[in-house]
Amino acid sequence: MLVKQRREVCSITSNSFRHKKEVMRKYNITSRNYDELYGEEQRSKYKLAFMRIKHLKGIVLDAGCGTALLYRFLSKKALRKLKLYVGVDLSNGMLWKAKDKVFRENISAELIRADVDFLPFRAKVFDAVFAFTLLQNMPEPNVTCRELFRVIKDHGMLVFSIPRNVNVNVDLRGEILEDGNVKDIIFLLKLNNKPNT
Repeated sequence: MLVKQRREVCSITSNSFRHKKEVMRKYNITSRNYDELYGEEQRSKYKLAFMRIKHLKGIVLDAGCGTALLYRFLSKKALRKLKLYVGVDLSNGMLWKAKDKVFRENISAELIRADVDFLPFRAKVFDAVFAFTLLQNMPEPNVTCRELFRVIKDHGMLVFSIPRNVNVNVDLRGEILEDGNVKDIIFLLKLNNKPNT
């Protein structure tokens, strides 16, 4: 019995790893033209989200940061109260493109190659976590959400987007932001305490 359960766990882990490896390969290739292909689409998501976010301060995590388009957006909003932007992505190609943006702007930043399901941060460190166009790429979105909640301060905020045409099963309750011109649905959760996921 014990051996059989271990095989099932190894199989799940192996499938998750293969899935993430394929997503990483795709984004390494896409990174070359990502901003030209998807830049305007991503900025429209940020604009929609920031219609409801009036104040942003402290330390921000951009989970699945890609080429750091969110960083550029935040810099242009002149958010002086931001102490640090942390971008995390699994794709080296995306992070190389992000590096050029991050070190030319005015907000302190760190870029880290890491798996969002296993973030290398202690609990309750971020004031806000953004995960635009991330969950549909994760093998187990609820696992990803639990990890994102782990690193958010108790009164922090989680903002994520999911494409309308993709079925991602996550059990979260928050404010839903929609605009017919934006391909994703934006979810905004302001935490008073930890929700169940």
